[in-house]
Amino acid sequence: MLGYCDCVGICGLDENEVEVLASGAHVNLMSACAIAEALTETPGGCQTVLAYMVRGLEQAQGVHDRRQVERAHRAIHHFVEHHALI
Repeated sequence: MLGYCDCVGICGLDENEVEVLASGAHVNLMSACAIAEALTETPGGCQTVLAYMVRGLEQAQGVHDRRQVERAHRAIHHFVEHHALI
């Protein structure tokens, strides 16, 4: 059986990105890994993942959680640097 660390390794995101994606998509961490793995290899999928991550950032801003806002910013920056958004 695959564990969380295995799924993070397979999905192509780091743990921080997975956590922000999970927050924005309103899913658990394992589901976020599955979403990332499925979408990052499809046309337009990276934009969808990015949209979920931006939603996670907006949620953190809405509750004034500075730590989560900073984490989301780092995750989004890392995601944009490492994935083709075409």
